[in-house]
Amino acid sequence: AWTVSFSEHVETMTLSRCGGMMFLGVGKKVTALDWATQTLLWECRREDEVRSITLAQPYGDTLFVAGFDSMVAEIHATTGHVLWNTKLLGPKYSVSCSPCGQFIVAGGADSTATRLDVASFDSTHQSRVHDLNGESSRGFALHPDGATFVAYKTGCATKVDVATGKEVWEVQLKQAGCFGCAFSPCGERVAFAQYDNCFTVVDYETGKPVLQVDVSAWQCAVSFFPDNKFIAVASDNSSVLKIDAKTGASVWSSEPLGADSMTV
Repeated sequence: AWTVSFSEHVETMTLSRCGGMMFLGVGKKVTALDWATQTLLWECRREDEVRSITLAQPYGDTLFVAGFDSMVAEIHATTGHVLWNTKLLGPKYSVSCSPCGQFIVAGGADSTATRLDVASFDSTHQSRVHDLNGESSRGFALHPDGATFVAYKTGCATKVDVATGKEVWEVQLKQAGCFGCAFSPCGERVAFAQYDNCFTVVDYETGKPVLQVDVSAWQCAVSFFPDNKFIAVASDNSSVLKIDAKTGASVWSSEPLGADSMTV
């Protein structure tokens, strides 16, 4: 086991496809580290806080990065070289890449979800696919099939068709906000990390909650294990929980990590 300390918040993190590198949003920088040695490989400075990093599909040889500078960039995963930048409609909390790699969808503080075609990344080729009625969305994720996405609004979550921007379903949750959400590996369920000391798992086909677990702190991030049997939940009390994905029972809880756990 190892720990790496930074002087600023780590807002987002993802691993390379082979697992040999990790990419972190640390303040206004994208930072790449060697997973085994924690050696700094490269840093890429941005104009404002980096809030989301996702691997390009299907090969993962580049990254898409979004943040409060209202920019989306594609960055080479090995060198940190910026391949392109483009201005979006407002600050973004999240960015997801379609399975085919042809487009990305970003959602955030400007209360919209925006689709951007990767091949023609100029801002004139972006489209506002859905309006969240004035709500910023920290809880936002593109489904693994790339056809729909989920976005959290105050008190509810909504499933939206990417092609038409129309809502498929809306489910009422607790009234508190949401820091993040994540799909199960098969895409059949989606989990929401909420401010009100709980997280909720929803059946993605029907929009019905199938699991709701109360915990002892705000939930900042959530992620399914690859085997689909467990869920990892990061809390603002600086701990990480491993939870049974069927029953909601706690398997283990880490010791406090010394700061808010914003990503998992």
